[in-house]
Amino acid sequence: MFDTTESINIKGIVSVPGSETVGKNDFYEYFEKEDVDKIQSVTGIESLRVVKEDQCVSDLMLIAGEKLIKSIGWKPEEIKVLVVVTQSSDYQLPATSCLLQDKLNLSTNCACLDINLGCSGYVYGIWLMSKLLNLNNKNGLLLVGDTSSKMVCPYDRATAMLFGDAGTATALEFDPDSSKKYFSLCTDGGGAKNLIIPSSGYRIPVTEKTLKRETTNAEHKPALTDLYMDGTEIFKFTLAQAIPSIKEIISKYEIKPTEIDYYVFHQANLFLIQHIIKKLKLEKSKVLTSIRYFGNTSSASIPLTMTEHFSKMKLKRDSSFLLSGFGVGYSWGNIFMDIKKDTFFETLP
Repeated sequence: MFDTTESINIKGIVSVPGSETVGKNDFYEYFEKEDVDKIQSVTGIESLRVVKEDQCVSDLMLIAGEKLIKSIGWKPEEIKVLVVVTQSSDYQLPATSCLLQDKLNLSTNCACLDINLGCSGYVYGIWLMSKLLNLNNKNGLLLVGDTSSKMVCPYDRATAMLFGDAGTATALEFDPDSSKKYFSLCTDGGGAKNLIIPSSGYRIPVTEKTLKRETTNAEHKPALTDLYMDGTEIFKFTLAQAIPSIKEIISKYEIKPTEIDYYVFHQANLFLIQHIIKKLKLEKSKVLTSIRYFGNTSSASIPLTMTEHFSKMKLKRDSSFLLSGFGVGYSWGNIFMDIKKDTFFETLP
């Protein structure tokens, strides 16, 4: 689906990665050194940032939200829409957005909702917030993030050295002078089985059996409550759908390569990002990455990559961005939009 929105400006973005750093040496407990070196050479990940055992993604989102609201000079009561995008909610119910409305001291006259999306979640979140804020000409706060490290089995080569944690906050405001945003949004639920936590809902309820991790012939088998990923199928999906969709949005809206200042892709792994650069024949200097020090942070990876770059090197002028998120669902989406030079960016330690 292609769509456009108008009159919505991004006022600022703040990211908060997990406070604990996990490096190469930490994985030698579970894997042979040559396996660790090989995986890290492919993924490009030198370290992960993960949360403490007693932390949830809402804790990171709260810190990000409080910092952002204060930094851009908003009053909590001015925020009329709060959307949380995560697959790491505090509870099955109530919604995490309801918890954060209270903790952020937002007005009770604030619409709150959760979206259960991962890798494409930031793109979908910007689209939905743009639609909602155009209805009431108000300010909104988009909180996006995941604590994927809590989902992985430490013995699983496909996931253990890949996923980090982060929470982000993005402030959006109604602004009649803001330029148009262009979107493409797609879904193929047929690929759901390739990136899934099988026992995480009512289809396969959590039991003592589904919680058990098995060891047979020195091989470790993740539990059904652990994240399962078929990396080969995810890569094939990216080739078949995600990369062509970037070409399609550029063609649909007649976007010239010279009009795009920066590309920010979901930080799946470095090999995949390099493959996208090659396939689309992009200028490497325009493609921003952050996976080296944070890992794959799921829905937070796009905003985290942006804050990591522009909290250190501020935008010198209004700039155009092409953002692309793709993965679990399967779900994928793209945005082409302008961001003003005075937009606030910060990654907190």
